[in-house]
Amino acid sequence: MARIASLDLGSNSFHLLVAETRPRNRIRRLRTRKHMVRLGEPVNRTGALGKDAYSRGLKAVEDLFSLAKEMDATELCVVGTDALRRAEDGDAFLDELRERLGIHVQLLPGESEAALSLLGMSSALNIPNDEQVIGLDLGGGSFEVALGTATQTDVGVSLPLGGAVTMDWLSDPPLLSEEVILFNHCVQLFTDARIAIDPHRKHPTKPIRVIGTAGSIRSLGRLAITLATGVEVEQVRGVVVTRSQINLAHHRLCSVDVHDRMEIEAISAQRADLLPGCGVSLLACMDVFGVDSLTLCDWGLREGVLLDLVNGCTHIDPTQVVSL
Repeated sequence: MARIASLDLGSNSFHLLVAETRPRNRIRRLRTRKHMVRLGEPVNRTGALGKDAYSRGLKAVEDLFSLAKEMDATELCVVGTDALRRAEDGDAFLDELRERLGIHVQLLPGESEAALSLLGMSSALNIPNDEQVIGLDLGGGSFEVALGTATQTDVGVSLPLGGAVTMDWLSDPPLLSEEVILFNHCVQLFTDARIAIDPHRKHPTKPIRVIGTAGSIRSLGRLAITLATGVEVEQVRGVVVTRSQINLAHHRLCSVDVHDRMEIEAISAQRADLLPGCGVSLLACMDVFGVDSLTLCDWGLREGVLLDLVNGCTHIDPTQVVSL
């Protein structure tokens, strides 16, 4: 059994996962570490990372790269997502990582990001190989929707509706009129996504399981369960939340400004400013796809990257994997 690592350079946070390979091409998580770098916000405002985000990103990667080596990982796969795909100075950032640390970053197309997230979710929840599911991954810059099974993604769509994008549509706290405008915008984009996805449904008239991952979806789901039961849940894998519960959580978040939102039980202070916009986009997605309930998951892109690596590299370029 080998130790391998993935590093996800996301629009909101950078995540390292160190894992151990297991029989039947599976993995066991050993260690994770996260840095909130918030690359998406300056990219949305100016089109570039800018000096501060650029510096935060470099320091975060240096720390996470050191941890991967300390954990005796033999291989490291580094991927970049929406903010680095769009940033004018993104290439300079990637060049500096290559020069400083010898790291090659693979910029994932949105469709591959959706597929890898679905792979991670399906593995964590032990989805049967013949069951078709929909996976939702709500990140800082983009919102991925994928349809597929545990072994194959039939179609993946990436939409510019991540938390760092939608937050710019809303005041703090949000006005109802602003929420309506954002909701209608999200509905238009998700309708296009559904048009692309529906022809690939094996059983279009039957209900389909929908799984959601990433910190913003889990935060919304955790608050929804807390409000519904009075009990704060720590482990959310496999927990099912209804649309009405998420709607109630969303209204709770939007009833106060960001400072009071930080004090709400079950909410991460680091995401408090993003969650109203994330709630609007998630609820719009559930409406368009006719989703009454959502299964929460704690695995996603970074687990999917490693699973793809040990299963023969459908989406990952093995030549860009760093040997440690």
